[in-house]
Amino acid sequence: SVTTRDAAEAATAAGFTVNRSQIVLDRPIKELGLHPVSVVLHPEVTVRITMNVARSAEEAELQAAGKSIQELAAE
Repeated sequence: SVTTRDAAEAATAAGFTVNRSQIVLDRPIKELGLHPVSVVLHPEVTVRITMNVARSAEEAELQAAGKSIQELAAE
């Protein structure tokens, strides 16, 4: 399962300054795929981003290209 801490660490690793308290998950993320996440930058500014949850960089690239990991596994 992905937590707000995981999301903040991924954003920081990508070069952004984000605290876990700024991440808002609509629901727990417990599966691979693309998931919408809100980031509260300021009390009046909230942005919606898409978090790509994958087991590897290759899976992340496939998901970003619109391919489903479940479909590829079935093939």
